[in-house]
Amino acid sequence: MTTKSFPINCILKHMLQTKLKTQNSHFVRQNSARRAKLKTQDVSRFACLAGRRAYHVLPCRGFTVIEMIVTLSILALIIVIASGFLFSTISGGNKVEATKEVRQNGSLALSVMEKMILTSRLVSCPVAGNGKEILVQDQDGFSTSFVCDETGGKISSNSAVLTGSNVFVSGCSFACTSEVGRPVKVSIGFTVSQRNASGLKPSEKSSMVFQTEVVAKNF
Repeated sequence: MTTKSFPINCILKHMLQTKLKTQNSHFVRQNSARRAKLKTQDVSRFACLAGRRAYHVLPCRGFTVIEMIVTLSILALIIVIASGFLFSTISGGNKVEATKEVRQNGSLALSVMEKMILTSRLVSCPVAGNGKEILVQDQDGFSTSFVCDETGGKISSNSAVLTGSNVFVSGCSFACTSEVGRPVKVSIGFTVSQRNASGLKPSEKSSMVFQTEVVAKNF
């Protein structure tokens, strides 16, 4: 009896072990599939939360006192630099325009007198003029008188004025030097500056000195 039942017990035991292994394998596969599914769901949920956080707007935080002081200091510095640059540009432009006008008036008056003296037949500096007048006579005998009017701040020629109303002439002087056997040499000197420049800054004022010596060609 014992010999016959032994193989049957072995067979049953083997079948039971096989069934248990099968069930264990099936259970392991189910657990693996379940874990993979849960893992996939967790990844999807994390991605969704990350996307929401990416578009989430953080609440605004107020400025501290130090930050406001630094910002205002920087703005004030920028304003000061910009204002200084603007004022220097405007001042430089005014100085350029004033210098241009002064140079034009002085050069015009000097060129007219030089031309008249060079082509003159007779040049003289009247004693009564006190060095403020030149008398020029051209080849046709027509006389022209150049006068320095320091009271009015201008140089006039007979009834015409050689300098404009926006400039002032000062320190004007004429001198005639004559030697025997030589033509007359005339020395001219005057200063042209802006008129009514008392309210301007020193950097905006313009003044130029004009000097020359002219020798008459026709002797």
